Amino acid sequence: MANNSGLVKNTKAMERRFELVENERQSFVAPVEIRWTTPDGTMHCSSGRTVDASVYGLGVIVSKQIGADTQLMVCIGGTLLCGMGNVRYSHPVENGFRMGLQFQTTLVMRGIAELDSVLMTSLKPKTKEWLQQLRQVCSYFKTVAVQI
Repeated sequence: MANNSGLVKNTKAMERRFELVENERQSFVAPVEIRWTTPDGTMHCSSGRTVDASVYGLGVIVSKQIGADTQLMVCIGGTLLCGMGNVRYSHPVENGFRMGLQFQTTLVMRGIAELDSVLMTSLKPKTKEWLQQLRQVCSYFKTVAVQI
């Protein structure tokens, strides 16, 4: 078995290296569904499409307006994203409501190949290197889990 302790150790340090400059928006169009709960406990849902994406954000157009600072669950092309999105802004547009969503964790490597491909173009070389190392670590742990 390969010794990947160095890769594991560097993962947290490299994670902090995502910089705001890497939040450059890239065009990204896919079906989206958002879900949220109002203070009275009622669950709501709205569908639409994504417009653009950045490492920590997503631009969407949906059929219902949602207030700023609302926390959402987001599903892109049938894949539920881990972690909650937070509405930063929402305003009416011709075919619905344009919203900017912010995430506390990166949208890279969420199991959506098209999104990864788009976001990789905006990453710095060091961050791309870190992602390759992270993929190696993930692959290593999958192999170990199968062996156990």
